[in-house]
Amino acid sequence: MASQARNELQARLEALAQTGPEYTGKLVDLVLDDAARRGASDVHFEPTHRTVEVHYRLDGVLQKAASLSRDLAPNVTARLKVLAELLTYRLDIPQEGSIRQATSRYGVDMRVSTFPTIQGERVVVRLFDATGRTLDLEELGLAPDVLGMLVGMMRERTERQRQDDNHLRLLAPSGACRRRRPAHHHHRRSGGAGNRGRKPVAGAARHGV
Repeated sequence: MASQARNELQARLEALAQTGPEYTGKLVDLVLDDAARRGASDVHFEPTHRTVEVHYRLDGVLQKAASLSRDLAPNVTARLKVLAELLTYRLDIPQEGSIRQATSRYGVDMRVSTFPTIQGERVVVRLFDATGRTLDLEELGLAPDVLGMLVGMMRERTERQRQDDNHLRLLAPSGACRRRRPAHHHHRRSGGAGNRGRKPVAGAARHGV
């Protein structure tokens, strides 16, 4: 995450009126909306002994987004738990849930996981593209030479093994595909471990595989 974008988010957070019962809600909404707008796949709220560090996972890489006051940790966690319909009074167990109104509010599906630590509860919000559309190869952000090499390999494999199993599997770091594939958590819950982390790519069929 570029320093300019990080500074912008930090400035917007600090500009919020830090009084009143609505402050924490506005803060959480601002972070989640910003993460969705930047295409993050995860938002991490991690309490330390001095601050609450906010990180985004962008293109598979965890990057610092902002720092919050340590005093906000319980309220931020409670707000996220309320959104995900988790038990706010249980601070000693991991919990997981989904934000039902996330699609209409932020434009993406969201799941919330909490985990107790020595410094307090760590919260991870996972973002999933609500459209569920299939991507073409050209939309994966590959360098032109890499894209050309990949298409060539796929065509060569198709010509040589047209009668055999012609699956081409694309692997990525954990979390890198979550923003693009909303069904990832569905496969995990339904036991489809074999599909975990895989992404449908329309370009495979379009390029002759």
